[in-house]
Amino acid sequence: MFSARKTILFFLASALAAVLAACQNNQTPPPAGGATPPATRGSTQSAAPILAGGKGGDSLSGTSGIQVQLDNFDHSFSPGKLPPHWGKKKWAPLMFDGDMFFYHFFHDPATGDHYIHLKSGKNNSFSLGNDFTFLLDDYPVLSWEWKMAVLPVGGDIRVKEKDDQAGIMCVVVDPSLLNSKTLCYLWENKGPVGMEVDSTKRKDSKYIILRSADKDPLNSWAAEKRNIRADYIRLFGSLPKAKALISLQIDSDDTGSQSEAFYRNILLKGQ
Repeated sequence: MFSARKTILFFLASALAAVLAACQNNQTPPPAGGATPPATRGSTQSAAPILAGGKGGDSLSGTSGIQVQLDNFDHSFSPGKLPPHWGKKKWAPLMFDGDMFFYHFFHDPATGDHYIHLKSGKNNSFSLGNDFTFLLDDYPVLSWEWKMAVLPVGGDIRVKEKDDQAGIMCVVVDPSLLNSKTLCYLWENKGPVGMEVDSTKRKDSKYIILRSADKDPLNSWAAEKRNIRADYIRLFGSLPKAKALISLQIDSDDTGSQSEAFYRNILLKGQ
């Protein structure tokens, strides 16, 4: 999956790219630490999260009864293009796209069906994140649907040299260079369902296996609902004071194989 060295190199490269882009466009660089920009108003292409009783794209507190949908884009985007409020992070290879670096935000206007489609190849590892930041106390429940089309051959979260997964749903707390803590839910190959695992590459990343190849069929949607607040406290020992964001990850670089996954209906729910 993602080593500390890769993480540091990525953030340094990303910070430099952001500053250069800002200078070229005569804009202020985005704030560090995953801070949420103001919502886009009056744009037909806005993909700010839908909030019942709130404003799209804002960080909120006091959110009893509010539900936030992160994948609310209302039209398709070309493969490799991101809706507003979504970003990408490349973990491997750092300098080039590599083999099968693919993501697609798809929406069918006739039926309303939508999904996020990810594929990675033999040397690829990346993530897609939504910039809506929140406190786990305010949004303790996360639900989503996912299906796997291809699992990395021989992937196993328990073995450092085989640490590849097609399905990875993450809660990233304090998404900064050095202090982030990550809770991820996995669609695994070999690890037993229900197992809670510490990362073999990064001490502040912890995983819970929800699905596995021997019990869950490919190409079939599965629904999940987790109390991320309770899971985080159980695995990390306390409730974080910092805000979090949601990230989808995929990789197949350690096994030199391929992964393919789909996500839809990603919802954060207030108390």
